[in-house]
Amino acid sequence: MNDLKNRPIIGIDRGASFTDFGVVTSSRLIDAVSLEKRGWDSIFSVYERLIDKYQTDHLVFTGSVSDMPADLEKRIQVIPEIDAVGSSLQSG
Repeated sequence: MNDLKNRPIIGIDRGASFTDFGVVTSSRLIDAVSLEKRGWDSIFSVYERLIDKYQTDHLVFTGSVSDMPADLEKRIQVIPEIDAVGSSLQSG
């Protein structure tokens, strides 16, 4: 279980203009990439590079999942938009 705590998590946020990638450990952000392109080919290319570099299968995604390739969709955990999560926590 301790091994899981120390493994990086890759977060992907596919926004309206950019797609942002962050690699985090339990204590800090260790890498960040921002892509102006929102196409799945571009996203998949950066995603593949990051999982090769950090050797992790812990992945989260937020943003538009429209037309997401099935190969990517089965590997990630989709979470609600961060703004929406924050809003619901404040109102609850």
